[in-house]
Amino acid sequence: MESAQWLDKLFSRYVSSGMFDHVTLPPGYPTNRYFYQEAVKGMTAIVHSTHLPRINNTAPASLRAPATLWSLAIDSVRCMLDAAEHEPSVHSFVYTSSIRAAAQLVPETDTRVKEDSWNARDTILALTSRGQCSDEVLHNSSLVRAEQAVWQWKAQAEEEGLVGLPFKINIVSPANIIGQNFGAPYTDNWRNWIWQLYQFGHATEEIPGAGPTQSHWYVDVEDVALLHIAALFDPDIVGQRLHAWGSYRNWNDAIEILDEYDPESQPKRSFIGHDGVARGQLYTRAPEVRQVLHRWKGNDSSQPCWKPFEKTICESVDVFRKMSRGRSRAPSEVALASRDEAAAEDAGDKDIIWDVGLVPLISESYFASGNGRFASNGADSSGGHL
Repeated sequence: MESAQWLDKLFSRYVSSGMFDHVTLPPGYPTNRYFYQEAVKGMTAIVHSTHLPRINNTAPASLRAPATLWSLAIDSVRCMLDAAEHEPSVHSFVYTSSIRAAAQLVPETDTRVKEDSWNARDTILALTSRGQCSDEVLHNSSLVRAEQAVWQWKAQAEEEGLVGLPFKINIVSPANIIGQNFGAPYTDNWRNWIWQLYQFGHATEEIPGAGPTQSHWYVDVEDVALLHIAALFDPDIVGQRLHAWGSYRNWNDAIEILDEYDPESQPKRSFIGHDGVARGQLYTRAPEVRQVLHRWKGNDSSQPCWKPFEKTICESVDVFRKMSRGRSRAPSEVALASRDEAAAEDAGDKDIIWDVGLVPLISESYFASGNGRFASNGADSSGGHL
């Protein structure tokens, strides 16, 4: 199957109505704006959310060289921005970054992440080790350089005398994303740690260095998607870095929720009693992000701005149950069916319902206010979360 062709099947109802299409880019990595020119043609807004694939320890030394990886990461971003600059219809650009770019994922001491914070530790470690470091460090350092390239491009464009940029630029920086994954028939990414706890009673550690209980920030995919939509179309969000972190929880919290919500399940899950050495915690002040979520969800300040961790876990269990009852249906079909049933009750006579939970499936996606386009060159078509 052509890279990302499966998206046509996943979004078939939008494809048939002309609301969604995708273009296939040339193979390889971008080196100039013409690489993306066809993809952005006629688009109003761009979401650039692809990242370089992880390079493991068996890769050639030349490919593991930080300078090589950083150059690829920077070119990917700058070429997209250059293409957007030469497309008059583009009014908004959102880059999907990561908490890994903003800070060391598990610090030794409590660390506040600010608007100008960077993961200096992994960047310096990658540089000084000359590639003789973990793929995690190399990957994180490339995320740093990619996001920095966005801000540097913006600053350079302003310094060169443009009377305001031709489009606004925002960044969404999510933590550990959980929630439904509609690309399940084409990827194993939906078999995350929640599914492992539900299915086996234990799970493989997901966050390096976070210890057995995996205490960290977890955010629902729908909140991340909604922040992307807001960053694209909200006129009050300009030049911002939106930290999408959600709730600070651990796997014992998830085990307790699973046991209460699904008491008859087997196997029984045991609490994780020992968490190893003491670790620091990342924290940030993000009142503007909370305000955006309240505004776009139509909530007042007395209600939670983030989707509760408990609700995400329970919704995941609902999908797992349906999967076990009807294994002839793909996991994503179960999720889409349950979502469509609920949407149909609320939608009335609306013909098209854009579900913001679908947005993070896309590695490089371009959304206009009436249609969507997906572009892929095969570098990342896994359909996983951001």
